[in-house]
Formats: sequence, C-alpha cells, structure tokens
Amino acid sequence: MNTANMEEQSARLILLDGGDAGGLYLDATGVHTLPPLAPAILAQLRGVANLLRSAQDEALDEHMGQELNALLTRVSNLAIERVEAAVGPLAGEDALVYLEYDDGFICGSTGAPPRPLPWPTVGSPSLPDLSQHNQLTAEVSNFLGAASAAGVATADVFEDPNATAEKLGFRLSEHAAASLRQVAPSQLESITDPVSREVVELYHKVAADGRFIDRWTAQPAAVAESLGAKLSVDAIDRILGSAAITGGPVSTPEVVTDVVIIVGVLLTLRPGGIIEDRSGQPKF
Repeated sequence: MNTANMEEQSARLILLDGGDAGGLYLDATGVHTLPPLAPAILAQLRGVANLLRSAQDEALDEHMGQELNALLTRVSNLAIERVEAAVGPLAGEDALVYLEYDDGFICGSTGAPPRPLPWPTVGSPSLPDLSQHNQLTAEVSNFLGAASAAGVATADVFEDPNATAEKLGFRLSEHAAASLRQVAPSQLESITDPVSREVVELYHKVAADGRFIDRWTAQPAAVAESLGAKLSVDAIDRILGSAAITGGPVSTPEVVTDVVIIVGVLLTLRPGGIIEDRSGQPKF
C-alpha cells in the first residue's frame, strides 16, 4: 500500500472500558462502533496501561525509569501493530485512545511512547457546581432541581418553562424561561452552533426513547447509532467532556451564550437525575 492510500485510510480508534465495551472507529466516512477486539489484544493493551502507571512512579530511580520507559515504548508499538492488523491502519499521531474506568492512555503509530490520559478528563458539573462558578444562575439551578424532584417530563420543562414553573409554584424570570426555551425540541433549528444543536437533538431523542438514559453520555456514538441519529466527532467530544477524540488540548470551554450554558446543563443530567414512571416515559 502506498503512502497516499495509507493516509486516506488512516483513522482513529477509541476503546471504552478497557476495550470490553468495544470502541469507536473514526475515519473519513464517519464514526463507527466496533465490537470488542480479541482478548489477546485487549490483554496487551492492559499491559501497556499497567506499564505506564508503573513508569509514573516517583519512587523509581533514573536508571529504572529509563529501562521501564524503553520497555513501555516497545510494548506499546507492538500493541499498535496488533490493533492495526485487526481494524486497519491508524493515523500516525494520537491514533489510539485507550480508556479504562479511572484513567487511560493515548498513542499513535509513530513509535513515540504512550501518554497518560486522566479519565474522565473533564467531569460533568452538578447544578450547584454550575451555579457556584457563575455558569448557571441560582434561579435556573433551583428551577431545574425543583422540576427534577417533581418528576416533570423533560420536554415540558423546555417547551413551556413558565407553565412548569406555575405548576411548581416557582417564580421564574422571563430571561430564564427564554434561555430554557432555546433548547426545546421545537427550537432545534434556531440553535446556530451546529455542535450544540447535535448535542441537544440527541439528548431529546434519548429522553423520548427512554432506553439509553443511563449510557448516552458515556457511549454517545453507540446510542446515536441505535437511535438512527447522526453525530459528529466534535459532538461526541463535547458529550464525553474531553479532547481525546479531536486531539486538542484538554480544557473546560468558557461559557459564552445561554445555549452553551443549557447544553452544559443537559450533560449534567446523569442517571440519578432522571425519573422514569410506570409508563416508561423518562422524566427530569
């Protein structure tokens, strides 16, 4: 295979839960879900992760650290070769993202050693966290908390926040209500940021479907595929809360608009904040 063809077929692979949950294969045609790799390959990748943790031990002397890093580089290069034999050629730099429950690593096929990747890299904040850091007003935070406690249907909160507030006996300002209405299911086309629009659309599809409430933020690509929704790499990256996919620096983006604030709120709606009644209809 010539270099041009190799570049055309280059891709990235993200393995979730140590590879046991399969992975995401990203190439020029889009994002694809993959079943778990062969146990022998996963065992070798776990070995790379364990070696990397050992190499970060501050108690190691200089000689031992050099020896361990040399071994780590050799083992990770062999692991990459086996992965490529299974899924196809990967991009040269940062092509493989391996995530376990508490950490992981990122490496490529350039021969460079793997780098540690804390995981989750950016945790989803709680409603009080967003309020405390002035990214969400106390008014909206308290309103969403009250709606959650009352088991209000998710769509109702965003489609008609004033009616919801009235039922709850909650005084909600027009600015807060307008901010919430911006991300209602009926207002998707008015969201100008395409990534935010994708995140909001997927969230509402998940809420309406009800089957993936407990996994949409952990496995967004797989959930989107199950729901027949299209999801870009940037949207997956925002939902996961890291720059592992796009390869950019890991940071918490500054909140600049009401829409982005509410998108951040949607990403805080973890399983513990969802109520499901006997009809199977997910609530806040």
